[in-house]
Order: sequence, then C-alpha cells, then structure tokens
Amino acid sequence: MDLGVIDRLMAARAKAKHFDKQARAWLQPDPSVSKPTVQEVMRLVNRAEKDFSIPSIDDLKRTAEIALDLEKRCEKVLRNTYEEDQDHTLRAIQQWRTYGLKHLSMFALPSFDKLNTQMKLREQWIKDLPWYCHEHGEPYGQPVYDDVINCTNPENDLPPTDEYFTCICNTPVRPPPGTVSDAVQCDHCYARFMANVPKMAVLALSAIIIIGTEPSTRNAVGTSVSFRNLLHNAPEMTKRTVFERLETIRNNCSPSGQIVRFHCLIPRFHMPANQSRFKTQDIFTK
Repeated sequence: MDLGVIDRLMAARAKAKHFDKQARAWLQPDPSVSKPTVQEVMRLVNRAEKDFSIPSIDDLKRTAEIALDLEKRCEKVLRNTYEEDQDHTLRAIQQWRTYGLKHLSMFALPSFDKLNTQMKLREQWIKDLPWYCHEHGEPYGQPVYDDVINCTNPENDLPPTDEYFTCICNTPVRPPPGTVSDAVQCDHCYARFMANVPKMAVLALSAIIIIGTEPSTRNAVGTSVSFRNLLHNAPEMTKRTVFERLETIRNNCSPSGQIVRFHCLIPRFHMPANQSRFKTQDIFTK
C-alpha cells in the first residue's frame, strides 16, 4: 500500500477523532469548562460535515439547531416582535424555559438567559399584585380587568334621570303608597338612603367626615400610589405585556380613590365649628 495514502488516512482519522471528541465534550460538558455559543458549535459542525459523517456530530448539529431556533424566538420576544397573543406567548415561554434548562444547558444562550431572567423577575413581581392568589399560585388579572371596565363606564358617572336614585345602591328610594317609609334622609344634602344602607356604609364614612377624624391608613387612599409602584417596579418585558391593562385599572379606579381621599381627609377647620360635636346618627332623620 502506498505510504502516502496511509498517512492521509491516518491524518483524516485523527481529524475525525478530534471532531468526535469535541462534539462529545460539548454534548456532555464538564461544569468547569466555559460553554460554547451556538455559532461556534455550528462552525465546527460545518467543518466536520465537509469530509466526514460522524454520529456525534449529527447529534450535536440537531441539538445546536434547536438551540439556535430557541435563541431566535427568545430574541423576538425580547424585541417585542414575536407575533403571538400574550397568553400563547407566556405558555410558550414556560415550555421553552423547561426544555432549555433541561436539554440545552451545555450552550451559551444569551437571549434565552436574558428572557429567563425577565421571567423570574416577572414571577416575583406578579406575587405583589393585589389579585394574585397564593393558594392557586396564579394571578386572576383578567376577571379584575373585566370587572373594572364594566364598573367604570363613563356613562355611569352621569346623573340619574330618576330623582329617586339617591342611594348608593342601585334601587330607587320611592315612598311606599299609604305607609310610612323606613328610608333615612341626610340633613346636609337631603339625599335619601335605604334604611339598611347607612348602617353598612354611609354612617361609617359620615362619621369620618362629620367628626373630622383622619385615619392613619386607608387602602382606598393608597391605591394609586401602590399602582404607581407596581408599574414602576415591573420588569421590562412585563411592562410591554401587562402595562396597558394595569394602567387602565389604575386610571379607571383613580377618580373613585380621589373622591374617597378628599372626603376622608377633610380637616376640622373646613367645617362649621358646631358640627364637630355632631354624632353620626344625628345626620339621618326619618
């Protein structure tokens, strides 16, 4: 046999063994060794495939192609160009994270790592939402959003056309024919209320207004501040996906919170001096 041929065969064998060794090293890496990028892996695959057919290179190529596709998807999400609805995108990202951490951890995937970090921050941030359910481990934002939209219709702020709609409930306070009504009337604004309503809500609020006490903490007063903090602390990717809805909830609820804040924080010197001695029950008469 020609010695030159033997030398070329041995050199080719050594080169193939080198490719095989490198492919196996990347597929089953040592934790102390730095991870290769997908681009580095594909360059090795392209060089090996020119002259050889090696099973380990084939395995490495399939794995690298999956990793490259995952990197492209993650980059689209980070750039907000991934063309899917929000719910589908979040479900897909969860599947990518599970697969990537389990099967693609041998590669350096900067876009995947950045998206994974964003999702971790999102999971921590979601737990601070008022509608997050710790029992079920998920937020119930859509029902809250729908409820806010339904209950903050601008048309609801228009005055009622029926003069008997003066109570805070949705029932007109009409005098019953032939009998004495048990409704109560405010001596200040002359609005009429159902008999049981003041006991539950109006009396409690009027006590603060008439007596002039200022509560130390009130959830309604702090709502807009809390929403501002939530919006400010949201991760970058989360701001793009939920910012609009969360801001809608805040803006739609702000007028109610401002009204409650105004009434709850009225100082005593804004009222006639003799009203500070009034008792709560005195403001309603039959």
